Amino acid sequence: MAGAGVEARGEFVEEEDAGAAEEREGDREALLLAARELRPARVEAVGEPEAFREGAPVGGVGVEGGVEEQGLTHSDLRREGALLELHAQEAADGGVFGAGVEPGDADRAAVGGAQSRDALDGRRLPRPVRSEDAEDLALVHAEGDAVDDAASPVALAQVTDVDEDGGRAGGGAFGARVCGHGPRLAGRTGARYRPVRQGPSSDRLRGLGGAARSGRGCGGVTGSARGGRMFGAYRETRWALSVAERNLAAVTADLPDSPKGRSAARTLSRLWPYVRPVRARLATAAVIAVLASCVGLVVPLVLKAIVDGPVADHDPGGVWLGALGLLLLGITEAVLFGFRRWLVARPLAGVEAELRRDLFGRLQRLPTSFHDRWASGQLLSRATTDLMMLRMFLAFPLTFLLVNGVTIGVGVVILVIQDWGLGLLLLVPVAPLVPLCTYFERRYSTAARQAQDQIGDVTTLVEESVLGIRVVKGFGRHRSQARVFRARAKELRATELRKAHLLAWIWGVITTLPELAIVTALVLGTIRVADGDLSAGTLVAFLSTALALRWPVESIGFLLAMCQEAAAAAERYFEVMDERPEEDVPAPAAEARAEVRAGARGAADGLRFHGVGFRFPDAAPDAPPLLDGVDLHVRPGETVALVGATGCGKTTLTHLVPRLYELSEGRITLDGEDITAMPRERLRSLVAVAFEEPTLFSASIAENVLMGAGPDAGTKDLARALDVAQAGFVKDLPHAESTEVGEQGLSLSGGQRQRLALARAVVGSPPFLVLDDPLSALDVATEAAVEAALRRVLEGTTALVVAHRPSTVQLADRVALLSDGRITAVGTHHQLLRENAEYAWLMSGAERALEGQA
Repeated sequence: MAGAGVEARGEFVEEEDAGAAEEREGDREALLLAARELRPARVEAVGEPEAFREGAPVGGVGVEGGVEEQGLTHSDLRREGALLELHAQEAADGGVFGAGVEPGDADRAAVGGAQSRDALDGRRLPRPVRSEDAEDLALVHAEGDAVDDAASPVALAQVTDVDEDGGRAGGGAFGARVCGHGPRLAGRTGARYRPVRQGPSSDRLRGLGGAARSGRGCGGVTGSARGGRMFGAYRETRWALSVAERNLAAVTADLPDSPKGRSAARTLSRLWPYVRPVRARLATAAVIAVLASCVGLVVPLVLKAIVDGPVADHDPGGVWLGALGLLLLGITEAVLFGFRRWLVARPLAGVEAELRRDLFGRLQRLPTSFHDRWASGQLLSRATTDLMMLRMFLAFPLTFLLVNGVTIGVGVVILVIQDWGLGLLLLVPVAPLVPLCTYFERRYSTAARQAQDQIGDVTTLVEESVLGIRVVKGFGRHRSQARVFRARAKELRATELRKAHLLAWIWGVITTLPELAIVTALVLGTIRVADGDLSAGTLVAFLSTALALRWPVESIGFLLAMCQEAAAAAERYFEVMDERPEEDVPAPAAEARAEVRAGARGAADGLRFHGVGFRFPDAAPDAPPLLDGVDLHVRPGETVALVGATGCGKTTLTHLVPRLYELSEGRITLDGEDITAMPRERLRSLVAVAFEEPTLFSASIAENVLMGAGPDAGTKDLARALDVAQAGFVKDLPHAESTEVGEQGLSLSGGQRQRLALARAVVGSPPFLVLDDPLSALDVATEAAVEAALRRVLEGTTALVVAHRPSTVQLADRVALLSDGRITAVGTHHQLLRENAEYAWLMSGAERALEGQA
């Protein structure tokens, strides 16, 4: 049914005839029907109002300022409740579950291009989808090639590379177009799944099923549209939606219930266990605040008595007496509010400290896989900014929502008693304020959550830049880092401005409507006083009471905003607290091994790996395991060197012994006892570890080293460990062992840090020792001295040592070769050199270097 072709901006575009339009209209109705059933997630990422883009959740084209859509209109999407509001400031957007990705954020793209802080149906992703996952999406980075079938469950996000000029990157599930410069991408599009026609311009990028300028199958969109359709095909709408639904279910199957489904009150109610110990003082403070507010409402009644009494009777003495009464009321109100503040200050500081202590404790107990997924800045912002918001909520909004509610209720009763007609007039603004406040609460909660997530992003960036300052300066990347920081700060500023605009809007409405009612009451009351139907004192008291209620009414918007920010902070806090700690993670098949453990416990059997397999928790289901069927026996008192090519899984295998990661299959035993049956505290007291990347803390050298020993360790143990690690440089430091090493130990050299880490591993004389290439940063002479000392230490210790150099390997009694996730050979160093070609190849370069030095 294709019509005549026309040339548009150097690209062939098919015109659509009447039959095609009718066919497309039918498909549009099918799409709307399917959208009602699917109800895709509503993702809202905000920015400057003029920077908004909106796209359809099952396709759709976002353009600057709104939606240009040939299949679904803006109003259709709103009516179906399936509209995605996308932040597309200098970014690409569109597509199923899709949102824009800012420059430099390609590695943070999550499902459908949404940034990792965004939610899928209110539920968080287990991890972001990174750019290296692009090959899993059947995405072809070549001009003119067609994209293969994208129906795989893993094909849920499309991420493209940025160009060398820092061009934009982004994408949406099943088809969002990417704007900027870079390689052209071809995709299946159109009703017939034909390849997209490539235009002459390099900045016209194609996504999976979307194009900025294409033929009839893509809706004939022209201009600078940024977005994409789901495979660009209307005919396959039902099939495409079923794929989207299956993929969404696959990703979110194991995620917790949506926190966004909870109301702010329900989220904040989870703080009750922390508030309960101080509930008496908080309740007393609330009662005192209510009394103080009610004292303020007595003032208009005193004014009425003064005006209708001493003033009308021309009695100066009565006026002075009334003024004294007003002064006493004012002092009483001030004292009560001050006392309330004193009551809540100390207990709320304790609540904040308790929340922070529990968060820190939970972070220490969470598995390593959790810390692999989470940016440290996001965790820091939860421990600082979010907890500060929770304390502010408990100190002010929690109390004053109750106080102001009671004050408004009592005040309305006083107004109606004084004059029921004028009192009812002041209640008229309540009708529009209730729905307006509900709407504001919903919109502000989204902005508050996004702002707090963006604070975490900024914190992460600052932390990484500070810790990596040597790299930043060494490569002259301070300007690029500053650009990235400005971009993140600009996002945060835009979100904060949106919050300010929402707050200004609701505050303006809440202020204006009651003011109009008060002005109307003043006019009508004055007329009635002139007619003799109302006393002047009653009108003064009525207006004074109404003015006294201004702050309780006007503060509603401010208090609701603080409540939403606190709810977002509580949600972020409990996202971490709801993660299961290591002790609660069930070990695989632990029950099945109970009898084996009971019978073998206590036998001197050394360290054994029985058919050990491992894959990372966030690995694709069809990805091969990193370790597969590893069998190895390290006899009691024996040292085994673990050798293998880079990336074969040596470090991962060492991490399994202290259970930094959980086994996927198989088991590991220490002297016959399954490590999954041991309490982690006991296991880690038996096994000491020295990692290839040494980590030191902002403490003294002695404190860093003695972390590897028990509480009874003293200076002799410290001296022995430093001697084994050949850390004599410590004596030359300004304060010897008491010298503070600074954050990450950056005041020391790499070799010095590594020797202190080795000293930390041996200071407690552990029965089992796991060393991950502990001598890689040492020079030849120092390495030889450390090896000589280690031989003495390792005589009575069962040790597994990851090694790359022949000199380190020769510390071991035997050598195990790890290749393709399995132990392929075990023997002595010289035996494997003669009999195993792979081992000889790995050792050959270092062996020749060693011989040359000799």
